[in-house]
Amino acid sequence: MTKQELSQVLSEKTGLSNSESKELLKASIEAIAAHLVRGDSVIIRNFGTFATALKAERQFFNPISKALMRAPKKIAITFHAAKLLAERVSKGAN
Repeated sequence: MTKQELSQVLSEKTGLSNSESKELLKASIEAIAAHLVRGDSVIIRNFGTFATALKAERQFFNPISKALMRAPKKIAITFHAAKLLAERVSKGAN
């Protein structure tokens, strides 16, 4: 599902105009991103939790150059599905 498709579904389910639903989606994404940049978790009940995690510097083997290389430490975004969402997806997969 693309951002545009999600906006259209929001419009249909809420009765908002297409432009209003696009603005709502844009504002929601910006708010989530702003909290993640600050290092805060974003918890959406019955959906899941977005958070950040510090990934340590690591070494890896480059098979092309046959050399050991270093990947720098970085901050990664994680998502953990809520139990209800995980159950719904699991039931839908059967």
